[in-house]
Amino acid sequence: MGVQRLSSFPGIALVIVVLLSIFTFIALQKRSKTLFLILVFAAVNILSILFFRTDAQSRHFLPFLPLFFVLTGGALGYLIDLKNNLKVPILLIVIVLSLVNLLTLVTSHASYGLSDKMKAVKYIAQNTETGKFHFDSVGDCHKWGYRYLFSYLNHEPASSYLDPEFSWMYQAKPHPQDATVKATIVSPNKNIPQPDWLLDKRKQLRDRAHDRAKFGNVEVYLEKL
Repeated sequence: MGVQRLSSFPGIALVIVVLLSIFTFIALQKRSKTLFLILVFAAVNILSILFFRTDAQSRHFLPFLPLFFVLTGGALGYLIDLKNNLKVPILLIVIVLSLVNLLTLVTSHASYGLSDKMKAVKYIAQNTETGKFHFDSVGDCHKWGYRYLFSYLNHEPASSYLDPEFSWMYQAKPHPQDATVKATIVSPNKNIPQPDWLLDKRKQLRDRAHDRAKFGNVEVYLEKL
């Protein structure tokens, strides 16, 4: 099993609101510029999510992760200052939370980690000529994170599925007319049922490919153009 995305829990939002309220109260009491700067940081993140419409993906909430720990630390520190006899219970809470997070870190596994991605890209590089292949990646959220690896290996494709969005960043402009091979990476999400279009696509690739390989859950197909 790979890393699975958990559904959002409304209680977490409530915890953050409570922590922000406590932190605001502390900042007003102590009149600390540092605390006010942290509040400004929080406000900027909240307003950016509210007013700049984008897809509702968890990555947009990453700036709140360090803020959550800062707020939690501030709230716990305030409680300790308020009542000295809370030191031991709070210390126990921190230890338990640390152990839980450490356990998650040690036991978690990425089904589409950099190691397998790099193996797939190196396989394509070994079986194609630089600037002579078209690169495509098929899947849902796991389809990303391959194109830049070709640049890292100095083995640029003639064209790729990302050209419409990112070709302006490349040193050399796409030249799809020079591609003689199509290299396709398929990254099916094993944690959910595969949609029919992906099953059909994989079957088509298997039928047309003159060479293929698999690295973990990452599938590679090579077909002549």
